[in-house]
Amino acid sequence: MKWSLQEKKSILKNLRTLPANVVEIYAVAREDLQALGPVPKGWDVRKIDVNEYRLRLNYRYRIRYLVDEGIKIISITYLGHRKDAY
Repeated sequence: MKWSLQEKKSILKNLRTLPANVVEIYAVAREDLQALGPVPKGWDVRKIDVNEYRLRLNYRYRIRYLVDEGIKIISITYLGHRKDAY
């Protein structure tokens, strides 16, 4: 069963300001999260808190997301430069 993805509105707004290659990597990451769950293989994922994870898009950009295992929802809360991610 696939996971449901939710994104904050600020993420969609942020996508317009990011470099094109980061937007492409983000699109692939979204697909993998939806298909494979909160810890997709091939990505650098770290658990930050009980239900919060960080996924490294490239050396500068990260996404942070919350996971609800019970109802299979991944809520992406942050997309941006690593200096602001933590």
